[in-house]
Amino acid sequence: MLELVGLENDAKKYPHELSGGQQQRVALARALAPNPELLLLDEPFSNLDVALRERLCIDVRNILKDIGISALLVTHNQHEAFAMADIIGVMREGALEQWDTAYNLYHRPKSQYVADFVGEGVLVQGQVTSADEVQTSLGTLKGRFSYPCRNGCPADVLIRPDDIIHDDSSPFKAKVIRKRFRGANILYSLQLQSDEEVLALVSSHHNHSIGQKIGIRPQVDEIILFEAGMAVNG
Repeated sequence: MLELVGLENDAKKYPHELSGGQQQRVALARALAPNPELLLLDEPFSNLDVALRERLCIDVRNILKDIGISALLVTHNQHEAFAMADIIGVMREGALEQWDTAYNLYHRPKSQYVADFVGEGVLVQGQVTSADEVQTSLGTLKGRFSYPCRNGCPADVLIRPDDIIHDDSSPFKAKVIRKRFRGANILYSLQLQSDEEVLALVSSHHNHSIGQKIGIRPQVDEIILFEAGMAVNG
């Protein structure tokens, strides 16, 4: 079991000589020793630093896959769930809101609550103009609709940060009103000419100032619509 969790060289160490990550691996080995059919992992990495948590997520997933044991992971950390789980359930007040893949939870949420809970995004006003087109302040967006709506129907369109592409050559400009540095990326809050706001995740090499206008263009493949008047927090 120690070999399975990568601790074969630490068998003679006392508990106080083990790092936090090594102690978590010992706990995993102890849980796997009886060869259970189902393993419950309840916030297993909550006390670890970010880098160690991400590494252990992948290691534990690989171990469980290799030995063929199913696991139920309970976590409040979305990135942890995305890294480990094949299928993810979003809970709301004790009920299952959506049971799906990470991709579908993010790009095809079945409710406004899931769209708000998973990832980041804002709503812009839209007007459906055809079976696969909606007119917005970002221009005409075309793609698959998540919400059935007749032509002319008003709707709110969910725009994710990765739906907005930074493009200096674009004639469409937006003003930087807030910025959050995230290392490799900067999350910009941008004000459109309509005064609506969108988010854009841009490489941190493009370090723009508050108040500066930058070129953007929308690239939305999965158009997520909700009934007009609902709200999503950015």
